[in-house]
Amino acid sequence: MGGHRASAAGRRVGAGAKGSALVTCFTIVGNQAFLGGAATSGSFNSPPYNETAWRVVDNGQGANAPADQISLEFVGAPPGFAANYCATTPAARR
Repeated sequence: MGGHRASAAGRRVGAGAKGSALVTCFTIVGNQAFLGGAATSGSFNSPPYNETAWRVVDNGQGANAPADQISLEFVGAPPGFAANYCATTPAARR
């Protein structure tokens, strides 16, 4: 399993910040995906504190569907953070 993520911060905190990450884990719960990985570029890409995690929500398709959502991102996290984030989603706690 693997993937890649690229992001750029908008007008709020961290404006102008950019970064990329290698996706190393994910858990899907209904219409939500909890993802974790390791930063490969940007301000928080120096091991060992380069782990990252975030959540996305798919709110459906079509002109009448609400917009999809993405959480704020955890960045600069210690080793094991991403795997723990994916493993302790609401579905994993059941």
